[in-house]
Amino acid sequence: MQRYDSYKDSGIQWLGEIPSHWEVVRTKTISRLYTGNSLNERAKEKYSTPCEDAYPYISSKDVSLETEDVSYDNGLRVPKTDYGFEIAPANSFLLCIEGGSAGRKRAFLDKEVCFVNKLCCFNSTIHSKFHYYTTQGFYFNSKFKSCMQGLIGGVSVSAIKDFYVALPPYNEQQAIASYLDNATAKIDEAIAQQHKMIDLLNERKQIIINNAVTKGLNPNVKMKDSGVDWIGEIPEHWEMKRLKSILSVKDKRNVDPEALLLSVYTAIGVRPRQELEERGNRASTVINYKIVSKGDLIVNRLLAWMGAYGLSNYNGVTSPDYDVYSFHADVNRGYYETLFRNTQFKSDCYKYGHGIMMMRWRTYSDEFLSINVPIPPKQEQDAIFDYLKPQIDKIEEGALHCNNMIFLLQERKQIIINEVVTGKVKV
Repeated sequence: MQRYDSYKDSGIQWLGEIPSHWEVVRTKTISRLYTGNSLNERAKEKYSTPCEDAYPYISSKDVSLETEDVSYDNGLRVPKTDYGFEIAPANSFLLCIEGGSAGRKRAFLDKEVCFVNKLCCFNSTIHSKFHYYTTQGFYFNSKFKSCMQGLIGGVSVSAIKDFYVALPPYNEQQAIASYLDNATAKIDEAIAQQHKMIDLLNERKQIIINNAVTKGLNPNVKMKDSGVDWIGEIPEHWEMKRLKSILSVKDKRNVDPEALLLSVYTAIGVRPRQELEERGNRASTVINYKIVSKGDLIVNRLLAWMGAYGLSNYNGVTSPDYDVYSFHADVNRGYYETLFRNTQFKSDCYKYGHGIMMMRWRTYSDEFLSINVPIPPKQEQDAIFDYLKPQIDKIEEGALHCNNMIFLLQERKQIIINEVVTGKVKV
C-alpha cells in the first residue's frame, strides 16, 4: 500500500510519525463522552415489560467481545417518556470502561439506546466511524491499559478525554472509515467461518459422547427406558441410580494460607485461580476454604444449571460457596466427568435445583445427589472412556487450530486498523 508524501513527529508516544497535514487533538475536543445509567433488580423488572415507544437498554453483556456486534433485544426497554436516562444516539459508539471487558468491548450503534454505566458513549463531532476505529489502534489500547485503576479495573471518562487522536481532514476520515469497513468485514467473515467450524466440531463431539455414555459401545445390546428424558434408553443390564450412590459430600476446611486456590468454569472446568486473570475477584484469604484433592468433583451450586462443575486435577482449596464431592464407589471418574460436562446433565441440575429467578438458581448438595445417572459395569465405563478419549482429543485439537486462526485474524485486523488510522499507510 502507498504511504503519504511527507510525515512529521506527532510528539506522542505510540503514535510516532503522522502525515504532515494531519493534526493531533485531544478526544475531548472532538467528542462528548458520558456513561449511562445502572438498573437495580426492581428497575429491571419494571423495564422488562413490553413497550413499543422505548429505547433498548444495553449492558456490557449485550456487546460481543469478538465481533463487536450489539444485541438490541435483551428484553429491557426504557420508555421514551421516562426522563433522566442518558441516551446514546445512532452513529455514536459505546466502549466498556469498567470490569473485565474494559477497553475490549465496543460497539457502533445504528439506533438510539439507553445503556449501563460501565459503558461510555462517544458522541463525536468528527466522522464517527473513523473515531470508532481509532479506539482499536495500538496507541488507544496502550494508553487505556496504562490508565487502568481500582480493584475491578477501569478508566475514568476524564482520563479518556485527554487521550490523543491523529486527525486527518474530514474527506480522508470518510475514506479511511469506508476502507476499514470493507477490510474488517472480510476478516470478520473469515472469523465467523472459523466459529462455524468450531460449532460443527463441538456438535460432533456432543453426538459421539452422548451416544457412548448413554448407549454404550455395543449397537446390538438390548435396551430399556432410563426414565430420564435426555438420556432415553440405556442398555438393559445398566442401572440408573442417584448420584449419592457414587458421590459423598466433602467439607474439610483449610488452615494453610499458601494453599492453591481453585475455581470451576463452565467452559474449561477446574483451574487454579492464578492461571486466569480475574480482576476484583481475588480472595484475601483461603483460610477455612474447602479442601480439594485430586480427583474430587467441584460444583458451583449457583451455576450448576449452566454446567459449572468439573473434576480437579490438583490438590488445593476452593470457595466455601462451592460444593466438593469425593467418589466413594469404584467408578471411572473420566467417564462421569465426560457425562457431566458434555451431555444435558446440566438440565437435571436445573430441574432438581430451585430459586426465585434464573440467575439465583441454586442446586444444593442434597438436590445434586438426587439426580439419576447411568451406572454401567466398571469394565464398560473403562472401555467407553478409552474409546472416547482419542476422539475427543482429535476434535479438540481441531477446535484449537480454529481458535488459533481466529487469534491470528484478530491480530491482523488490529494491525490493519492501526496502520490506517495513524497514517502509516494511505488508502
